[in-house]
Amino acid sequence: MQPSACSPSTLPTAEQVLRWARQPGGLAGRKLAGTNLRGIDLRGVDLTGADLSHADCSGARFDGACLDGSLADGCRFAGASLADASACRASWTGADLSDANLSRFQATGIDLTRAVLDRSKASGMVLRDARADHSRWRGARWEDVVTCGASFVNADFRQCRLTGCAFDGARLDRATFRHSCLRAASLRDSSMRGADFTEASCHRLDFAGADTAGATFAGSTGGGGARGVQRPVLTLLQGGRA
Repeated sequence: MQPSACSPSTLPTAEQVLRWARQPGGLAGRKLAGTNLRGIDLRGVDLTGADLSHADCSGARFDGACLDGSLADGCRFAGASLADASACRASWTGADLSDANLSRFQATGIDLTRAVLDRSKASGMVLRDARADHSRWRGARWEDVVTCGASFVNADFRQCRLTGCAFDGARLDRATFRHSCLRAASLRDSSMRGADFTEASCHRLDFAGADTAGATFAGSTGGGGARGVQRPVLTLLQGGRA
């Protein structure tokens, strides 16, 4: 029988967690809230439905692990590796994933509201239909990331490098991309009302069908080659759809 939610006096040790991980069923459904798991190696472990809320998983290894349906609100994943892991339909609101490795991370339907992912790196990540309003990605590096249908309202993408990414149908209202570099990205049918691309470098972007009312591209460069919009600055003046 699995333990009930942990009180501060009964939090499991990392050694106990590793023993549980080797048992049939891994850590699926385990209550690990508030546990210190700094640097733990949980590669390939089943954490389906596990409760990691407010746990400290800094520097931990979750490569290939299954975190589908997990609860990690307020969890600290700073510097953790989640390459090839999945967290579909998980709730990670307010989590700290600064400097995390999210390459090939599969997280359709995840809730990253107010999460912090500064300087995180991702190649081949999938965040379809994710909720990431008010999230922060300053200095993040994305390549071939798919966020179709996701919501990034008021998200902070300042100083990011986003290459070959798909934001089709995403909500990016009032998001900021100041001083970011976007290359070969698709924003078809997205909502970017009031988004801020000030001083951004934009190359080969597809804005077809995007709603850019109130968006600003002041000082941005690389408008040539974008499909669906001739020059971003004119989109602001027209205040309509690209």
